[in-house]
Amino acid sequence: MRRAFVIDTGALLYEPDLIYKMNLNDTVVIPTAVIKELDICKSSTVELEARAARDVARTLDQLGSYLDLAKGGQLQTGTILRTFTRYKKIKDLGNDIDNRVVGTALELKGEFNYVAIVSTDEKMRAAARAHGLKAKNYPFSLTKDKVTTPACAPKKAQPSMAMRSEGFLGRVIRLIKAVFSVDGGRRPVSRKGGNRS
Repeated sequence: MRRAFVIDTGALLYEPDLIYKMNLNDTVVIPTAVIKELDICKSSTVELEARAARDVARTLDQLGSYLDLAKGGQLQTGTILRTFTRYKKIKDLGNDIDNRVVGTALELKGEFNYVAIVSTDEKMRAAARAHGLKAKNYPFSLTKDKVTTPACAPKKAQPSMAMRSEGFLGRVIRLIKAVFSVDGGRRPVSRKGGNRS
């Protein structure tokens, strides 16, 4: 079965190396609307988001220097990477870029047996399903280094963008402060002189 996964901007910002984690022989499609949005995100005030956008743009530029991404180029992992300009016009979502991502998936339905949108945006996933497309949240269970999770399993909570931008060291410091800010559940420890009143 020929499968195509249309990747939304949010999924790429969450996991800039996502294209390298897809299954052998699957086609990963990045709409030009997503490339446009990545360019906008490069100047985001959220540093983690801006860095992820720059990483993805740099990767696509490097791959495009030796692969024909318009026709589809095979990565070393065996995944086919393709950029795509055509889309069917829809007006179901609040902005043009989201509509074009879903429209790209609709355009691909005649070419592939299975077309799915991979997005962190639940509204986009709902719109895709309304058009008869498959829609997957990211992170999802179809990457090769993950086992399939039953549909009835509880969803894992995703870290907020603020928490992810805080970084590992920031979370460790916050945890240490939380642990040492109480004395066995009795009194707060004074931070200024170390003396307790």
